[in-house]
Amino acid sequence: MPTSNNKIHILLQQQADIGKKYISFLLKQYMSEKGDINYFYIQEKNTSFWDEIFNRFFITKKAIFIICVNSSCFFYFKKYLEETNLLESIYESENNLFNHCVFSPGRKGEGAKETLDQIFYSIKKPGHTVVWENDNPGIKINGFTRGNDFILKEFSEFKRIEKEVYAIISLPAESSNFQKDLSVHINTGKTFDQAIYTAENNVIFRQRLYRIKKRSFEAIKNAGI
Repeated sequence: MPTSNNKIHILLQQQADIGKKYISFLLKQYMSEKGDINYFYIQEKNTSFWDEIFNRFFITKKAIFIICVNSSCFFYFKKYLEETNLLESIYESENNLFNHCVFSPGRKGEGAKETLDQIFYSIKKPGHTVVWENDNPGIKINGFTRGNDFILKEFSEFKRIEKEVYAIISLPAESSNFQKDLSVHINTGKTFDQAIYTAENNVIFRQRLYRIKKRSFEAIKNAGI
């Protein structure tokens, strides 16, 4: 079970266009209501900077860290973690480690095996594995569905290890109009509240974002992370 010490959430996954950055965006806003967030989006190889991130983690008390790694840096960052044994050190220091994996509903075809392999790999690592089902911006669904729509729990491979997963967060699938407004909002770089409580924005746009925020935050809250 999670302790009251530091918490670190890592989104490290090779697949692109599945919504890792969007999910880290949600986590950052949800967690910010509980305290200060140390958020890092890794887009390039820089081991000195990575050392500084983890040094800050170990010397800070009761902090929340979120690290989202761009797919282009997956192998570099994965190798860095393996060579330094940082995940083991975090776990052994009784800090809370959450490894996040993203599964895109509809990925029965290309990409499904890679995602399932990522989940299998994650549960073997120290820490808690959190799996997200995401069918919103950040995902190019047409490249993976082949005309079918599937959910994670329908895969027999996942059923065998489901009990080893700490939490499954199913983000509500938004309608096309909601997805369009959400995509526009994400590109602004602003928080939900900044957009919702800005009179300059269209009222309908603000209402949609409010409903997306409420549904998404409830899904995270129910997961207990």
